[in-house]
Amino acid sequence: MIPDSIKEVLRRETENSPVTEFEGDEGGKYPYTILPMESFALPEYFSAIREGLKIMLKDEIEKADAILSIEAKAYLITTSLAEEFNLPHIAVRKRDYRIKDQVVIKREKKKHRKAYAGSENLYCVGLNKLKELNLKRILIVEDMISGGGTLLGTIKAIEDEGFEIAGIGTVYERGDGVKKINKAGYEAKGLMRLEIEGDKRENWRPVVTGFYGD
Repeated sequence: MIPDSIKEVLRRETENSPVTEFEGDEGGKYPYTILPMESFALPEYFSAIREGLKIMLKDEIEKADAILSIEAKAYLITTSLAEEFNLPHIAVRKRDYRIKDQVVIKREKKKHRKAYAGSENLYCVGLNKLKELNLKRILIVEDMISGGGTLLGTIKAIEDEGFEIAGIGTVYERGDGVKKINKAGYEAKGLMRLEIEGDKRENWRPVVTGFYGD
């Protein structure tokens, strides 16, 4: 169970976030919460996330040989976790480094997105470093899981390289991504569920509707 003191901080800081909108492929617009980790965050926000993840992913952290995250917001959380537990940190990026040792991850394009900020693929150089150390078990930690397609592509690429998934965790979950990943045979855990309430932009507001273990 997540302590009430952690829930209070995460709910307060998350629900104070502004909501904007972006244009989708078919001309419609969709809401987007500008979370503290990509705008302004107090130290207690990151501390609450870190402590919450440590509770939620206790068993997975004990099994893991390394922590992996996909750029960019998750890096703010996973690097401190990796340091605390003396684990290597592996970064997945949108940048094509154009070297033979990188692993290319096919990225599923979300229907509502007009375009990616970067490449439609993801790239990882760090997996080959992990092979050199003969480490096998990877814990994936994300800032947000929504549709789940990008993460499933990442999981496939990791397993194709001979690694094992020690666990999957996310700070926020929206949509059916966590359920989709679990249906595929993995166990993904979300620290808190985020929804956007309101029938038009003027009324949109982020709401935390639940926490892990509730």
